[in-house]
Amino acid sequence: DNREFCTLAKDYAALVDDIEVVGTASDGVVTMQVIERTQPDVVILDNVMPQLDGLGVLSRLQNLKLAKKPKVITITASPTNDFVVNALLSQYPASGYILRHLF
Repeated sequence: DNREFCTLAKDYAALVDDIEVVGTASDGVVTMQVIERTQPDVVILDNVMPQLDGLGVLSRLQNLKLAKKPKVITITASPTNDFVVNALLSQYPASGYILRHLF
């Protein structure tokens, strides 16, 4: 739900030929809709989102009927928090995480 990060990610993707941003979302429910509609290869997922958090998105992803399930990279400000552990060990596990520094 961090709009600044979304803007930075889109700006970076514009510089890389092999990356195309197919959607962004500011809450977990919209995230699920975007994933279902666009069927991306990779999802960058924050845990702290309104409506449905990152673990809720991971839980629902396992039940989506997609031709190909996306890889999920989670974003966290703390690599020691429960979200990272739960995301990496969930039934639909994240492939890794990005450590976001707080300014």
